[in-house]
Amino acid sequence: MYIRRVTLIIVAMSLMIFISSSSFFLPDYLTKKLNDNSFSDAQYDFALKSQNITALTIAEKSADLGSSHWLSLNKTLAKTQGKSALKLAYWYKNSLRSKQKNEILFTTTTLWFEQAIRLGSQAAVIGLAELYYQYGSLTKVGATLDKLPEVLRDKSLAESALLLRLNMAIDLGDHRLIKSLLNSNVAKLASN
Repeated sequence: MYIRRVTLIIVAMSLMIFISSSSFFLPDYLTKKLNDNSFSDAQYDFALKSQNITALTIAEKSADLGSSHWLSLNKTLAKTQGKSALKLAYWYKNSLRSKQKNEILFTTTTLWFEQAIRLGSQAAVIGLAELYYQYGSLTKVGATLDKLPEVLRDKSLAESALLLRLNMAIDLGDHRLIKSLLNSNVAKLASN
């Protein structure tokens, strides 16, 4: 009786270890199958239900832009994917243009830009700064642009940041800052 009980406990513990370790590898297996485009419908459905990033990304690409399905997929992806947060920010920003000053849409737009920034998107910094500039909040433009590193590798982002800083300096009538920005290395790079 004692040996039987010990054997059952050992078998139960082994099964628990096996089940937990095998489920640990399942997401990697599904991701590999999805990336290799060698998955079955059942695997894809399971991956979607498990909120596998690769499966959600595949589904997002085939969803209609702006549909509730597209929005839902991007909101899920935006928890960890800066590109999805940025897509949402730009989608809401475009919706904002078509409506009169809508505070809820403005707040939603800024929240998605901020999420993309938290996930490391420099393009989101520019996008948020442009939104603040559009709404006349020059102090927020400057504070947002300060989140960028000194040197931007992406030339178009560097030019956009320079243009925003120049527009801000012009609006403030700050001749010294205008002169300084025009003589900066970024301005010289932009002219080449």
